[in-house]
Amino acid sequence: MSKKTPYWLDYLQHPAHLMAVGVGCVAALVASLPWGGDGFGLTLLAMAALETVAIAVIPGLPRFRQWAGEQERNRTLNQMYARLQAEIEAHGGSDHLQNFLRMTDRVASLYRMAEDAHSTLTRFDVQQLEDTTIDFLRLCLSDAAMKEARHKGSDSESTIRNKLHEVQQAMQRPDLSQHEMVQLRRAESDFTEALRRHSRMASRRAMLDAALLSMPIRMDEVYQMVMTAPRSGNMGSLLEESLAKLRISEEVSMDLDQELGLPIPPYRSAAPVAAPQAPAATAPRKRATIQTRN
Repeated sequence: MSKKTPYWLDYLQHPAHLMAVGVGCVAALVASLPWGGDGFGLTLLAMAALETVAIAVIPGLPRFRQWAGEQERNRTLNQMYARLQAEIEAHGGSDHLQNFLRMTDRVASLYRMAEDAHSTLTRFDVQQLEDTTIDFLRLCLSDAAMKEARHKGSDSESTIRNKLHEVQQAMQRPDLSQHEMVQLRRAESDFTEALRRHSRMASRRAMLDAALLSMPIRMDEVYQMVMTAPRSGNMGSLLEESLAKLRISEEVSMDLDQELGLPIPPYRSAAPVAAPQAPAATAPRKRATIQTRN
């Protein structure tokens, strides 16, 4: 995921910069009281000089780039949460959303653990785990779409087989015209494809159910592993093994999205900029909220 906004724009929007601009304006007004317009103008000129130096230097600092990258990542992640939530609600909701809330709670707790100087867990490790919550929401969307299709009364496999059998029997009639035979062959092909699709969706339904049940359990396993051994020297390898299992569910979600024609683009965050020893100050993450149907 490439960065969408330039770093200089992130600098202009930084809370500390906005506060500095406000303080500078107040200082210019105060300076204008004893010295009039000259004091006001000189203060603004000094501010402009400082601003020029700051905008040339600060956006290139590693700590600032880490902060800007995390801010953009958080915005993108929250947008995906909102879009997926809207799509799930539009398809009738899913019974697995409470598990999503528990997963985001685990991620928030792991972020706090990553800030501990004595822990070998890094923010990048937690971000990779956080990405899997998007995959889980995609699975919830697939679950909602499948349930909606069933509720709309789509034909069962037995019904399709009976209709295919009727068409094949009709094709045995000796008095069929060429036009009628073409139509029956087309119907036979359509029913055969419907059976194949029904079989594919049944196997995908089984994979979906397994992924929806296993992902929260695997997230809990990672959480317990980190909490019981936060200083483990092989934390990276242990997390990579767990993430490899969680990414299988990502492949399932992408496969289902394509099969069901769901209009949700893939999401995967970029690797963060290497952070300096002192962690950059980041805005507190909002807890993801999902409304479930009663």
